[in-house]
Amino acid sequence: MSHNLRQEQSKTGAMGYTEIAYHRKSKGRSKDMADGKSRAAEAKGGEKSGTSERFVDTETDRTKASWVARIVRDFGRPTTARSLHYFAMKRAVSDYPICGGFVGEIRVHRQYQDSDWEKLNKWVLRAKQLGFISWQSVMEEEQDLLLPSGEIPRESDRIWSQELWCSKPSLRPLLLPVCQERGVLLLLRHGVSSWDSAWNLCQRAARRPVRVCYLTDLDASGFLAASNLQSKIRAIDASFFGDLDIRIKRIGLDPSQVRRLGLPMVSMSRPEKEIRDTYRSYLEQEGLDHRLRSELETLEVYHPGGLKGFLEECLDLAIDEWG
Repeated sequence: MSHNLRQEQSKTGAMGYTEIAYHRKSKGRSKDMADGKSRAAEAKGGEKSGTSERFVDTETDRTKASWVARIVRDFGRPTTARSLHYFAMKRAVSDYPICGGFVGEIRVHRQYQDSDWEKLNKWVLRAKQLGFISWQSVMEEEQDLLLPSGEIPRESDRIWSQELWCSKPSLRPLLLPVCQERGVLLLLRHGVSSWDSAWNLCQRAARRPVRVCYLTDLDASGFLAASNLQSKIRAIDASFFGDLDIRIKRIGLDPSQVRRLGLPMVSMSRPEKEIRDTYRSYLEQEGLDHRLRSELETLEVYHPGGLKGFLEECLDLAIDEWG
């Protein structure tokens, strides 16, 4: 099954949002997926393909993932990675593989130790990605908050369901009323999306096409959140589904909105160099200071309709574009 990641620059409208669309296209892979684009272009609305479509594994990955699958099977029920950690230590079985060399051959087996915890989450994720265990077998310890419920809203006049993802759970009281009124699924989670979040989205999209609006602060961690989610979706779809219809639109905050609404900017922690350089380029398009950030809460004061009015405008624009 072939795919095309359609990259669209923002149509400079009232809200200045950007869209990333992922859906099945005609036969043949789009060269756009292989062509690297700058991280700054990605932030502006394009999507850089950071990984191949399918998950790439090494011999070490498969060896460690196979061991994880054995532990999950022996434990016998869904649990957390930390619980598996203690279960593996309690087993006191010398079957934990230590790999080395260029092809990841097993050098020795030993008992799983407390110090191995640092890598356990990595191997659990690889086991999920490679299909050695189900995505539900090891639960995330930080769960997404899905509101109004975990069910897909059933708007009678649309073939797709709509979701709002926001990286600030503290905004729940302001966002939930709008989502309830419009039948929009609200997902709240601190920081960027996880692999399990992306998997659950793909599960919902397998039943019905999904349209996602993404809302974050304008800062070094939030401005690439939508494209980060898109990369995960692309890999999961290629490996497990093959024909998902998902579109993601980052509706704010972006530099043009901050500039147009006169939103205040405040200091932020210094990000890593790679992100810092990209963030700087992203903000320079509107002459903003890359050492600063702007928070969603400022919309309550600086937007005529508050955060509620801002969100309603963005959702209306998204619906008009999606049709």
